[in-house]
Amino acid sequence: YEMVPVTGVQTCALPISRRATTGSSRLGRHLRRWKRDETGSLTIEYCLWMPVFLAIIVIVLDTSILFAKHTSLMKLTSSITRQLSVGSLNDGDVTNYMVAEGYDADDFTATVTRPGSEVRLAVEIEVSSLEAAGLYSRLGLQKLTVEAVQRDEL
Repeated sequence: YEMVPVTGVQTCALPISRRATTGSSRLGRHLRRWKRDETGSLTIEYCLWMPVFLAIIVIVLDTSILFAKHTSLMKLTSSITRQLSVGSLNDGDVTNYMVAEGYDADDFTATVTRPGSEVRLAVEIEVSSLEAAGLYSRLGLQKLTVEAVQRDEL
């Protein structure tokens, strides 16, 4: 500590580093205040974690859409197989029926077989036509096969 004379006031002992002398001490105060300031620290955490949360949301949404469309395709395949088994739909009309339901003819192949007393319909479809973000086709899943079997009622 060193005695610092202050005019018009009693003298007091202050540490040398806290002495108010020039503009450099003002800079020092600002630097110390800036060092202690924690505003904006949440922004850094947000920037680090937000891409992870967005990726999780995209994965969940893409998976949900894929499962919903897969379920819809399974129900349609089952319905077509039922119509084939009772004779209300011909084997050659399956593609036209699926196109009328909103599927693109270039994205799927439908194969009808009649082994024994059964009607078997296998639909192989491009995964890219079922998903929203294209995640699974980028991961290597190219085709999805849905198959339905019904006892022939003719």
